[in-house]
Formats: sequence, C-alpha cells, structure tokens
Amino acid sequence: MRCLSFCFLFFSVMLPLTAAAQVSISPTALFIHDDTNVATLHIANRSDQPQEIELNARFGYSDSDEEGNLIMNYEDAETEAEFGLTDQLRIFPRSVTLEPRSQQMVRLQVRPEPGKPDGVYWTRLSILSNVITPDLETGTTDGIGTRITYRFEQNIGVYYRRGETRTGLEVLSVDTRREGDNLRVIPELRREGNSPFMGNMRITLYNSAGEEQAMSERTFTAFFTQKRPIEVDVSGLAPGSYRAELRFETRRRDMKPEDMVQADTVTHTLNITL
Repeated sequence: MRCLSFCFLFFSVMLPLTAAAQVSISPTALFIHDDTNVATLHIANRSDQPQEIELNARFGYSDSDEEGNLIMNYEDAETEAEFGLTDQLRIFPRSVTLEPRSQQMVRLQVRPEPGKPDGVYWTRLSILSNVITPDLETGTTDGIGTRITYRFEQNIGVYYRRGETRTGLEVLSVDTRREGDNLRVIPELRREGNSPFMGNMRITLYNSAGEEQAMSERTFTAFFTQKRPIEVDVSGLAPGSYRAELRFETRRRDMKPEDMVQADTVTHTLNITL
C-alpha cells in the first residue's frame, strides 16, 4: 500500500497546554560567557511515549512594526553578519530520542571568531519534537492511505557575551491611545552600547495630587530601535489629566542578574488626558 505523509508544524505558543507540556526545556534562554564558552540545556520528555528531538540554530531577533506589534525578523543579513552567532555555535547532540519520562542534557559551545569586537552576539535555538508512534492509517481510497505526524517547536534565544559589554536605552518618542478599558502606551526605544537591553518596563499613572492610580509592567528586549508597547487598565479612573511615568530597568525574574548586561535605570514622564 502506498502512503502519503502529511507533516504539520505548530509553534509552541499556539499549542494546547497538554501538548506543549510533553517536552520541557530549561532554561528558557541561554547565556554563554567568554570565560567558559559553554552552556547546557536540559530537555525532558514528560509524556508516556518516546519523542524524537531535533535542535537547530537560526539567527533572528524580535522587532516591531509601525503599530508596535511584535514580529520576528529572520531576514536581516546585514545584522547577522555583525551580530550573528549561528556559525560559531556547536550543539551536542543535535538530535536524540528520548524515552518516556527521561531527560537529556545538551551541550552548546561557542567557537569565537577571531577579530570580532566586544559585545553580545546571539542566535535562536529551535527545539523540534514529535512522538514516535506506529503509522496511523486512516481510510484508504485507491490504495492511498494517510500518515499524520505532528511536530512541535519551541524557540529560545542563545546569547554570547564577549569582552567588555555595555547597554543603555534612549526614549525617542511615546505614542498613547485609548483602547476600551486600556490605555496603550507605545514608546519608541533606541538601544545604546554593544548589547541588547533586556529588562522590565513599568508604567505608573498619578493624579494631580501625585497619588498612584494605576500601574502595569512587562518584560521586554530592545535589540536596536524598536517600539515596545505596554497597556494599563484605566477603566476605574475618572476623566481628567494624569502624569504617566515610564521606568526601564535591567532586571527580570526569568533571568539571572549576572547574565544580563546592566545599565542605569531610565525614566520618562508625560502628561495624558483620559
């Protein structure tokens, strides 16, 4: 019998929780320092079925469109030539079969390119997984059957710190708009130094008496000049004038302080009317 194979690829952010939880990875971002040039990734199969795992690296970074919507940029060849880490990254092993309830340690090593200036270099690591199961045959017609294979992808950043690293942030402009119960604030940010700015953004609204009325925060990364929006719930606030304070700090709960290139805290204030 002749079979037609169909492969469906779903990104992890679109998966049901049960499917995404079959294979877990730790940590969710990798930082490699030039004093060791190595890092480890732990992959665990939490399911009751064997899983095939494949790892690949590809240069890319988070960017934004004119509205501040997050997009991934994988087509910037000029930036890759300057900051790309893919060609210098070695992955051991690149593929593995994980038995049920087992785990695997993956070793990543950077072979630095001579003559490169100090700074942070990066790539994206893709972890593809699929369950190893017997062929699933569904109704045959004229000798043609169907075998369906689902492949799930998780994607994390890999960063290499070389030499003296520094970063900073400049607020170029801020756009605001009311969207239902939320105030959407869209700062345009320019990263300074030789490293991405990774940190926390917080917005606080104060009334005319200087009393805090609303607050919201989010993590973000600014690779170059990009817009990074933040929303705050203003449904309970009376119409009128408010002072908004934006605060940018190099701290995140999902990253160790020693892995992040530190910078001075940046604040920006503006007046808004609701």
